[in-house]
Amino acid sequence: MLVGAELHAAPETIDVGSHKQLFVDDRFIESSYRVRLTMNPPWQDRRILLEPDQDWEGPGQGGSIGPYSSVLKDNGKVRIWYDQRQYGDDPFPGVLRVCYAESDDGLVFVKPHLGLYEADGSRRNNVVIPGKIGGSSVWIDPQAPPEHRYKTQAKVYPSAELHLHTSPDGIRWKLFSKLDPGPGGWDTQSIIFWDPPSSRYLLFTRYWTRFDDRNRNFRSVRRLESRDLVHWTNQSLVVGPDAIDRATHATSTGQPPVDYYGADVFRYQEADQIYILLAQAFWHWKPSPPRVRIGAQRHGRAPVAEPGREKIPAGR
Repeated sequence: MLVGAELHAAPETIDVGSHKQLFVDDRFIESSYRVRLTMNPPWQDRRILLEPDQDWEGPGQGGSIGPYSSVLKDNGKVRIWYDQRQYGDDPFPGVLRVCYAESDDGLVFVKPHLGLYEADGSRRNNVVIPGKIGGSSVWIDPQAPPEHRYKTQAKVYPSAELHLHTSPDGIRWKLFSKLDPGPGGWDTQSIIFWDPPSSRYLLFTRYWTRFDDRNRNFRSVRRLESRDLVHWTNQSLVVGPDAIDRATHATSTGQPPVDYYGADVFRYQEADQIYILLAQAFWHWKPSPPRVRIGAQRHGRAPVAEPGREKIPAGR
């Protein structure tokens, strides 16, 4: 994964207070000998938290929960806005909408009957954004008035536009605007959040590197900034295939053997200006499910630095 690392000389004393700190670089290490930072591999218990088990979700009839879903811990609840899909004979899903569930413990989730939209002839469902929309990326905007506090952005079909929805409570959503981050694509889970250190909104989304020969095209992840969620500037590429990725094996077209379908990026709230990236490595030439690579960086301006090449194993 293409990376850039910024090392910081540690001051004599660093006051971290009672906050948690992540050892993603040598900021808290004055000196070391034969010490290597490595990530503790995550563990999966294979527990299924959500299934398409309601009548309006098409259980046994091509219903599924897609990857472009959002989880927030908010007001004492664990809240999920999930990417609910239904497939028919067409390989593209006939239904693409956002549904809502919540939990007190993050393990047992309830799908409330909200009565907002009709699905399969009834309003007894938990649909919060209807239509053909490519999932959710829900975030809380601390700069917004109460009626627009919750936001989510996603590609919609068939227009292929990037729509921004807002809500006062995460339940009642309205279309707020159509975003235009410029050429490069946004066919992924696009991430936006308010960044206090820069006093700007940050957007992380798809970027296609294109050639006259389409077979050589590959995906990477770009970062943009905005003061108003309308004008996006200072574009930079933060994740893409690097020399190690390209050396994995040869390809017949010159396309990298792996590219990056997208990335979820967020500020780690406890630590001092730590940004976490979960990049979706997509292998073209050897059948394999997308693998997630974790990266971290301090201050959020340089390309994301990767602590080793550990991967988060694919789930079920």
